[in-house]
Amino acid sequence: MSRKSIRVQNDMYLHDEAINASTSSPVSFKATIPKNIERTPIPPRPKLLISNRNNTLSNAEAIGEFIDNAIEETVGAKKIWITKTQNQVIISDAGSGMIRDTMIDFFQFGSKGHGAIDTSDLGLFGLGGNNAVGALGNQMTVLTKHAEGEFLTGVYNIEDMAASEEFSAPIYESSRGEIAFLKKEIRGADTGSSLIIDVDRITYKRDGDFINHLIKWVGSVYRYYLKNGIEIYVNDKLVEPRSLMDVNYATNEDVKVIEDTYIFTRPDGSEFSLPIKTALLPAPTKGEAKKGEISFDAQGYYPMRNDRQIGGSTWLNIIKGGKHPDYNRIRGEIFYNGEQDDVFRTNVEKNKVHIPEWFEQQLRSHLIGIINSFKKQIENERRKNIKTDESLNDDLKRSKDEIELKANRIPLLPHDRQNRNKPVRRLDDKNESDADKVNNKIPRTYPEGTKKFKRELVEFQIDSLAFSRICVFEDLGNGTLNIRLNADHPFMGFF
Repeated sequence: MSRKSIRVQNDMYLHDEAINASTSSPVSFKATIPKNIERTPIPPRPKLLISNRNNTLSNAEAIGEFIDNAIEETVGAKKIWITKTQNQVIISDAGSGMIRDTMIDFFQFGSKGHGAIDTSDLGLFGLGGNNAVGALGNQMTVLTKHAEGEFLTGVYNIEDMAASEEFSAPIYESSRGEIAFLKKEIRGADTGSSLIIDVDRITYKRDGDFINHLIKWVGSVYRYYLKNGIEIYVNDKLVEPRSLMDVNYATNEDVKVIEDTYIFTRPDGSEFSLPIKTALLPAPTKGEAKKGEISFDAQGYYPMRNDRQIGGSTWLNIIKGGKHPDYNRIRGEIFYNGEQDDVFRTNVEKNKVHIPEWFEQQLRSHLIGIINSFKKQIENERRKNIKTDESLNDDLKRSKDEIELKANRIPLLPHDRQNRNKPVRRLDDKNESDADKVNNKIPRTYPEGTKKFKRELVEFQIDSLAFSRICVFEDLGNGTLNIRLNADHPFMGFF
């Protein structure tokens, strides 16, 4: 008998009935906050900065956070210099510089910004600078000069803040030495900033490897900014834009690019448009494939938020099953801005997107036809190449037969292993012994004039060619000799 059928005034039983009712049909709950209630501050503890050092930013991605800050419209830097020393990374720009309030905002964990969010900026959460410092080292010193302010110095030290249990940093007027250092780093510009980070988490043992990787990464991620006049230097080397869509091969074939703007619809019915490029790269040689990165990793679409690459290439589930070698020559770019952040859901590190299922389905319907047509073209080229290879193999076989004929190679007849001591003879030798006729056994046969001094190695003279050869035979053990080497002596010219 269930408790519901017992009609007794028992609070425990009534309470159980309420629990059963709630668990059988769960409902959503929302608290009702009284009006004019006093809010209790819950500031984060500074030790959060210590934990935050274990974020997933790579060294290059951490430096990219500072590049993002420098090239935003509020700073407007056209030149950026990145220098790796033995124990520091220095990032300088000839932008607008910072006043005191701006520096405070820059140091804050989750900065509030100024006014409405600008969807054209590269910033997302106001956490980039804090995460980047922790991913590289413990301390960052900032030197800056704004047109409407004095030279300022600020020191952001993670361990000091954690030890004092206070989010605070010293900000003061720069000394003469600090002013001189800043002017040198911004190459004599009137305004700008320099960030000096004491590093302890560089993943490369050699500075040269770190610099080369950083140049490659910056050239790819900021390729459109570099093409549009932004100059970025790494240890005084100008970074060139590096696009995996603009490869040039010795074949002089152009990259086939299909570029269009596609319309998408959100679940609430609102529409937005995205420019998308899809490219088919020409078939390369092996060397060109390595140089142009025609590889498993490079295939797919590159998300481009405000012309800045977000992470690596991905198929965004357009291709069922993910990446496959058949698609190595197909890649593309999807351009979006801050207004579509709710669709792409870029993560804090700016190295991955997480798109919803409804957008994934619409994206696939727009692009799968282009991708399949490119794949079919690749398959047709592969079939054509197979036929060409077969034809080439036939030509090589004919050439080999002609060479053997010209070299007067004499084929060897099979022999009986029990008659290895029989004298050798030519195929046209008419002086066959009666014993051979009776036994019907065919002895091994070498070219005329052969002198045997090992079982597998013989030397003989061909008068018509007037030079010596070395001929090496392999005894297969079944009555057959196989020619392993036929070479000129002493020059060893193989043919």
